[in-house]
Amino acid sequence: MNDKFSLDMVSIRLITDKKLYSDTALTSPEKAVSLIGQEIASFDREAVAIINCSNALKPINAHIVSIGSINESIVSPREVFKAAILSNAAAFLIMHNHPSGVLKPSQQDYIITGNLLYAGELMSIHLVDHIIVGYNNGKLDFHSFKEHDEFNIAEDAFKKSNSFTNFLSVPSQNNIVKASKNLSEVLSKYKSKEPHQASGKKEHI
Repeated sequence: MNDKFSLDMVSIRLITDKKLYSDTALTSPEKAVSLIGQEIASFDREAVAIINCSNALKPINAHIVSIGSINESIVSPREVFKAAILSNAAAFLIMHNHPSGVLKPSQQDYIITGNLLYAGELMSIHLVDHIIVGYNNGKLDFHSFKEHDEFNIAEDAFKKSNSFTNFLSVPSQNNIVKASKNLSEVLSKYKSKEPHQASGKKEHI
């Protein structure tokens, strides 16, 4: 058995899965829904997709970031922005479905939207809209956060959530002090050596 440690070299690439047949700027929720709304709404479980866009809001690609249960999906900003960064996107829209056909946003929908708004501003990849799609009496329908002026509600919901506390969390002060002390001890040990000693046999720290 070989116990020697090895480190894998990896590369990250975007793989084209399906063509988007439109280069129309997504300046309204209707245009975004016409692009992939029918496909997302047809899932029997909650599915979350993002549409990565250029500065002119023209779609670059679409990516499904999460598929959950019949009434819940988990969205990680990490997965959202991974595709956005690789696509060199300047902005993005998020779209998910409600299989029930009831398009009213849940509290979790607001929290996720607020989280992505904050993270997007930090990364200069801006959230343009969050659209919920579903079928009402057999007809495709949607709810746009931007159209209903709900970004403020989303930001407030996020600020009051545990997600916001985690978002702002910083390393423990005790851990910072301890790490600084250990680093100082290591540096002082090396500084105290004569040049010929430092270049000689290795010291165990």
